Amino acid sequence: MRRSGAECFLPDTALNISGSVVATTYNGEIKITFDKVTADTPMSYHTYNGDVDITFPASTKASFKMKTEQGEIYTGFEMNIVSTGPKQVEDKKGKGYRIVIDDWKKGDVNGGGAEITLKTNNGDIYVRKK
Repeated sequence: MRRSGAECFLPDTALNISGSVVATTYNGEIKITFDKVTADTPMSYHTYNGDVDITFPASTKASFKMKTEQGEIYTGFEMNIVSTGPKQVEDKKGKGYRIVIDDWKKGDVNGGGAEITLKTNNGDIYVRKK
């Protein structure tokens, strides 16, 4: 795995990263600790089964987009969380409306910045402050 501008596909730990990381796995935890984050660079972390546990420097400016189907979201940062909530979609076959549950949680840290997406279906999300 490269440590700067890295795109990795691993179910384990990456420590002391400087730059940005995109990480995806199906079964396993994603655990990353940043020493420094490249400003204005979007990042994404996704696993199907496992926790997403990311530690950012306290000065990180970011807009977080988070979703877990069967878990909880924890953060050490102060952020005003808003929920996208369910959406009403018109049925094109004329049978009425259907409700789509697409419940993302969004929150800005230190005034906001590049979008950082964290998603797991069966696990918890941890956004830690270093």
